[in-house]
Amino acid sequence: MNAAPSHTPEKHEPPGSWRSCVLGANVARLRRRAKINKKTFCLMVGIGRPFLDRIESGRADPRLSVLESLAEALETTPQDLLTPPFEPFARPDGGAPR
Repeated sequence: MNAAPSHTPEKHEPPGSWRSCVLGANVARLRRRAKINKKTFCLMVGIGRPFLDRIESGRADPRLSVLESLAEALETTPQDLLTPPFEPFARPDGGAPR
């Protein structure tokens, strides 16, 4: 019986992997926070709308040059785009965490 291979971050992961999902969520969150619509953002980055949709949904694995362009347009770093955001848990009453 073969054991499932363990997760090794050094290996390339296919689109839809947790890294692609983190990237997509961060791009979408930061783009919306900056109030940049998709059409304008695509022009800033030099990519097409379908590709942006795939990136934001975690179904794309963009090249490093695209990752750098995304980061520049969002005034952040590629590393930040690939880092899961820390969001503190909200209190049950809807207030901010203590």
